[in-house]
Amino acid sequence: MKKKHKKHIKKINYIIPIALIILVVYQNFLVEQTFNTVYNIGDEKDYLSPLNRISEKYDNQRNLTNNLVYFNVNIPTNSKTVTIKTKIKPSNIENEKISIGAKDREDWHYKYNLIYNPKINLTNKKVNQEITETNIIIATEQELTLTPNYPDNYEEKQTTINTTLRGQHTFYFYTEQPIDIQIKKQDINWYEGEDPLTITIKDINNSEIINTTIEDDNIINISKEPAIIQQTILTANLQKGIYKLEFSSFDGLIREIKINTNKIVSKRLFLADNKLYNQETKQSKIYTESKSINLLTYHNQGIQNITYGETKIELEDKHKSQTLILNQPTTLTFPENDIIVESTGYLALNEENYFNPFTNTIIPLENYEQADYIITNYIEPIKEGEYIITETTFNIEDLYIKDNKLSLLFNIPHLGKEEYKNYTIPIDYINITVYKPALI
Repeated sequence: MKKKHKKHIKKINYIIPIALIILVVYQNFLVEQTFNTVYNIGDEKDYLSPLNRISEKYDNQRNLTNNLVYFNVNIPTNSKTVTIKTKIKPSNIENEKISIGAKDREDWHYKYNLIYNPKINLTNKKVNQEITETNIIIATEQELTLTPNYPDNYEEKQTTINTTLRGQHTFYFYTEQPIDIQIKKQDINWYEGEDPLTITIKDINNSEIINTTIEDDNIINISKEPAIIQQTILTANLQKGIYKLEFSSFDGLIREIKINTNKIVSKRLFLADNKLYNQETKQSKIYTESKSINLLTYHNQGIQNITYGETKIELEDKHKSQTLILNQPTTLTFPENDIIVESTGYLALNEENYFNPFTNTIIPLENYEQADYIITNYIEPIKEGEYIITETTFNIEDLYIKDNKLSLLFNIPHLGKEEYKNYTIPIDYINITVYKPALI
């Protein structure tokens, strides 16, 4: 009997490891799995950080009090997607937006998905359809690879932009030969600190080709007196194609751009030929074929009558964006400047300079009503009384996972502004679902 008993024990000792191996293989390779975790924010455990960016617990919830609030989630090996659902209460301020970010690099960098924008209603819209057409408008918050559009009426000639522009700008230009760009910069010294200007040429995939910097004018205190004009030259041996010319953010003016191509446009221009900036107030003109543009000024000096075609309109108020709907290509005249002109299409400071850099036009998702198609992963929230249930999904292969943990964050831009600090966001729970497919 003892011998039989020993044999049974030996068999069991063999069977158990084999069974465990089969179970591990089954769970990890043969069957898809879903892992669900719920963070009840009113629990004793602190799921959100840092603690100084959230309120004390009350009514089984907390308030998000800062624009960046973090939380982590476990990600099993070989998982494919992570879906985050939240129950939150919007503040209902104008232009409110809330996003969730997922870390996608080893350094501090996050990929953002929009989870709340009350201005967006995608019902009965063409969303996420295959797009094969050209010359259409696509509304999206995602990065898309676009097909470059080479203009027919290109000439190798010098274009001089002597309309004064304030601060950060991005231009697109087309060339068929090495490029030569001359830039003049003037600090306005409205704020303390140095004001270097970095000028960068990139390809359409945002890969940097070359850059140069015009250093500060050596006035680091608030001055507002006319400063010296500094200049530099940027040259690059470019091939035929579309390129980006980027001017970094700085407390100053771009006084002049000379470039050896007749094709150069932007989507946003801050016109600054106004005595407010110690410049002669003189009119500026912009040519566009866009369907709409937005106008904004921050000062009384920017209140003015703007003309286009046979139409004259008055910019009504500072700090208030005003939209113009344009039915045809047109030239707009700005007699006073001190105005930001932003377009769904492209803007040129001379009609000859105008072209569409890409076969299709990309506009922000929030301008979706002007679009022919919409490409987005945005899911409109479900209302639950004063609260909303939001949902968004990330592909894990696009993210940075360390020790099977993913860093996520809430991005609430208005909480980064002092005037909106009291418009906090109550949050009830975070429901996280991680999907792991079968590998065999």
